[in-house]
Amino acid sequence: DSLQPARRRSGDMFTLSQAFDLSYNLRWKHKACGYNAMNYGKQVVNFFGADHPVQWIKAKDIHNMREHFLSFGNKPGTINWKASTLRCMIVDSHEMGYTKELPNFPKSLPLNNTKERVFSKEEEMAFVNYFYAIHKPKYAHMFVFLIEQGCRFSEAERMMGREVDIYKKRVIYPKTKNHNARTVPLTEAALNAVTPYMPTISTQRIWGITYRTWKHQFSMAKGVLGFSLDYDLTTHCTRHTCATRLTAQGVSLVQVMQWGGWKSLQAVQRYAHVDITQLTTVAERMNNLRCGLMLDNNKLHIDDATNTQL
Repeated sequence: DSLQPARRRSGDMFTLSQAFDLSYNLRWKHKACGYNAMNYGKQVVNFFGADHPVQWIKAKDIHNMREHFLSFGNKPGTINWKASTLRCMIVDSHEMGYTKELPNFPKSLPLNNTKERVFSKEEEMAFVNYFYAIHKPKYAHMFVFLIEQGCRFSEAERMMGREVDIYKKRVIYPKTKNHNARTVPLTEAALNAVTPYMPTISTQRIWGITYRTWKHQFSMAKGVLGFSLDYDLTTHCTRHTCATRLTAQGVSLVQVMQWGGWKSLQAVQRYAHVDITQLTTVAERMNNLRCGLMLDNNKLHIDDATNTQL
C-alpha cells in the first residue's frame, strides 16, 4: 500500500523496491551470494529511493550512483558489485514485462589491485586483548579464526558443527561467494579458537554472532584502540591479512587462491609482494639444476674456434 502514491505520481510505473523484491526471489533468495546481493541491493534502492521508477534509470544515473559510492570510500570491486545488483533488477524487470526498454550500462570500473590494509601482529593482539577486556572472549576467538583461516565473515557466521572436524583438523565451507564449496585445513590457532564453541547439536551454528552485532563490537574496538579514522580497517581486512601472511611465507598464489576460495589468480595478485630474498632462493634452485653447463661447454667450443682463427 505504501507504494500506491508513488505509482500514481509516476504513471503506475514499476518501482525500484518492487524490482528488488523481484530479483531477490528470482536470483538471490536461495544462493550463497544472496546475503551480499541483498545488502548491496538495499544500498542501491536507498540511493535512488524505493519509489523511483525503474524505467527512469539511465546510464548517467548509474554513473552518478558509482560516483556517490566512490565518494564514501567504496572500492571499485565493491561498486561493481552494487552496479551488478542494479543491472539484475533492471534486466529482470524488463524480462518480466514491467519495463519497455533497457538502458546502456556503463563499463565496469577498473580494479585497483594495490596492497590492501592488513592487521599487523601488534594490531591483532590489541583487538584480541580488547575483546577479552570487555569480557567477550568469543569475539576474540572469532577474530583469530578469521585471520588464521582467511575466510569471509559470512562463511564463518554460517559455520555449523557438522562442518568442522576437530579430529581431522579441517573445515568445510558449503556455501561460498563463488558458489564452490571448499575444504580447508585448520591451523593450530584456528583449531584452538573454534574448539570451545563446538555445539552439541551438529546442525547448530558455531559462533552465534550476527554481522550486525559483530560490526557494532568491532567499531567500538576501533574507537577505543584509536582506529576510528582508519576507514580502510574493516573486518574484511582479516582476509587480506591471512593472504598476505601466506604469500610472505612463500605459499604460491595458486595455493592461496584455493585456500581462500578466490575465483582467479588476478584476485590474489595484490597479495604477491615480491621479496628479493625469495628471488635469490629461486636463482639458487636454478643453479642446482646446472642448466648453465650447456652454455659452459659451448663457450669452450667458441674459445677453441677463436684461438684457431687467431
